[in-house]
Amino acid sequence: MKEVSIRFLPLTPEQEVLNREMTRRQELRSNYLVPIYFMHTKNVPSAEAQAALAGVTDALLASGQNRKIVNFGSQAFGQGPYLNPEWYVEETLKKQKLQKVAGYGQQLIANNVMQHFYQEPWQKQPHWEVFVLNRDLTAWGRDGLLNYIFGLTNSEFAASIQSITRIMSEIPTEDLRKAMIRRLLRHEVGHMFKLPHSNRPNIEIKLGLHCTNICTMRQGMSITEWAKQTIEEAKRGIHFCEDCQRDLAQERNRFNPLPSQR
Repeated sequence: MKEVSIRFLPLTPEQEVLNREMTRRQELRSNYLVPIYFMHTKNVPSAEAQAALAGVTDALLASGQNRKIVNFGSQAFGQGPYLNPEWYVEETLKKQKLQKVAGYGQQLIANNVMQHFYQEPWQKQPHWEVFVLNRDLTAWGRDGLLNYIFGLTNSEFAASIQSITRIMSEIPTEDLRKAMIRRLLRHEVGHMFKLPHSNRPNIEIKLGLHCTNICTMRQGMSITEWAKQTIEEAKRGIHFCEDCQRDLAQERNRFNPLPSQR
């Protein structure tokens, strides 16, 4: 068999600068107390947006980490691309070739939305990202697009996109609806904080790693199951179980304060 020699072209100066910059950003996101940016689309009602923000706050308080939450709401960030939360949706739809509907209008492919977080210019000031929208979501699984998802979280970048559409449509009781949305964001931001750890008891793999205790980090596979879990945890006054609290404690001192900006 003939040996094939592979030659790599040297990076251009511009590529080297970009690589250094991307490395800097990831270093800060992974090891420093960068802020969490929170935003939502305009069609997320105010009460539900506040419930979602409360879920982010719950997880942050449980983590014990000294991070800031920057609430952009649905406001514009500036001019041009990446100018407001609606841009992320509209731009994704423009480039999304697959049209998938599962009863709640055309679904957004969450993986495609997530790509915009990786590329956005706002990451010049590195941060974690939480995006809430009132539009049905899907995502790529092993066998193609899933029927639907509540949301998608990347704990390494870290970023999360969450849909409240099905909770809004199927839960008429306002207090339960808000509690479920709050739990959804608490759960997903919990994943951003690396919950649950893989080397502990009481975990299972169910569309990712999840806790099996009575805990926010349990997986719910339907609206009905999510409602039942939310009610059960509220009755017991539990957000994160003792196992997940220990996991959070192990992460607490891993991050450094942000270096001063000169």
